[in-house]
Formats: sequence, structure tokens, C-alpha cells
Amino acid sequence: LGWDKTKSWTLWAVVAYFILNSGLTYWIWAVEKGKVFVGEKNGGQLTLSSFVTKHTPIYNLTVRYLNPSARNSNTTSEQWQTVELSAPFTKWFSADGYFVAKPFQQWLASEIPVVGQADPANVVKGAGEVKTVELEDIKGVLDGLKTVPSVKESGSPATRSRKSKR
Repeated sequence: LGWDKTKSWTLWAVVAYFILNSGLTYWIWAVEKGKVFVGEKNGGQLTLSSFVTKHTPIYNLTVRYLNPSARNSNTTSEQWQTVELSAPFTKWFSADGYFVAKPFQQWLASEIPVVGQADPANVVKGAGEVKTVELEDIKGVLDGLKTVPSVKESGSPATRSRKSKR
């Protein structure tokens, strides 16, 4: 057909693409606002929204949920609860960059009560506890590293001189 015959169609296709893509971008940013999941089970409702800050390997999750017990209570207003969670991506990705689902499922079930009730097999006790590291622990690790022989001291094959075979 050639460019001259199709350039008017191409112009309208580009305009249509621009309008549709602008509408989609507006929908994602203004309407959904980072929502990645909305669900309901046995009277409990759950909404998950996530975001990541640039150049920071931390996954931030905002959880808004309604417990089935709160919904069945005699109060006139439903008791929505909001939880802000964050964790490093290294908890769920292997060293090769593959997603490992089990630790992610355990994190969700341990940190979100509604998910823990629906999936009790993945609840890990003490998953959200912050552990402190004492100075003595760090010194012990460093002292342990000092006692490991270096490559030159160990006489590994890489440091030995090679004899040529004749």
C-alpha cells in the first residue's frame, strides 16, 4: 500500500493509542491507587495495595481488612482495620532472582490476621518480631572470620606453583 496511502490511518491509530493509554494511566493512578488484590471469603473482606520507592529494595504493603467477627457484631459501622507492612525483597527471591512463593505466603499469613485465619498452615510464630543484634554477637562473628585461614596460608592448588610435565 505504501506510506502515502496509510499515513492518515496511522495518525488516527496513534491518536487512539494516546487516548486509550492516557485513560489506562489515569485509572491505575487515580482509581486503583496501587490495589493489587480485593477479595472476600466467609464474610471477611481484604484489600491489598502495594508500592515500592525507587532505588529501595523494600516492598511496602497496605492491608485493609474487615474481620468476619467484626462484621457480625451489633455495631452499626463496620470495623475496618488497616495495617502497614514492609519487608525486603530478598525474603522472597532466590539469589538467582527467582520468586519463591512459600516465604511470601508465610509472611502474608503471619502478618495479616484474616489471611492467617484462612491459611493457618502458613502462619509462622514470631515472624514479625524484631530481633536485636548485640555487639558481642558481632564481635564473635568477626573473631570467627579472623580464624579462617586465607587462601595463601591454606596452600590451595591455585596458589601452588605448577610443574610442567616433560
